[in-house]
Amino acid sequence: MRREVAEIERLCAEYANVITALDWRRIEANIADTRRTVHALQNAMHDATAVRDEAFDRAVAARMERVHAFRSAHLASMQAYRDDVAARIQTISRWKTYARAVVGTAARPQRGRLFEDQR
Repeated sequence: MRREVAEIERLCAEYANVITALDWRRIEANIADTRRTVHALQNAMHDATAVRDEAFDRAVAARMERVHAFRSAHLASMQAYRDDVAARIQTISRWKTYARAVVGTAARPQRGRLFEDQR
């Protein structure tokens, strides 16, 4: 069980690095590995129910709470980033709408005209 907990902690630290690098294949692999390791930990905890003591359970719970706190903080920062990007996109959209209203459609560049003529 100690091996599984250590592996979950390692995968948690690795996840922070791969999500920052936006390496989507490694992110997907990390999530799958984490899911498998958590399942292995659940199985090991269940199999060792008869030999586990209260101190061991508290130690495992404390380590898993640290992992949970780290992941929760990381998720909160990612959600804040997402919200910031959404606000910026909305601002850009408003400015584009405003520009179209002020300038009108006649003064807009005809970027898509080639494709429109082919319809």
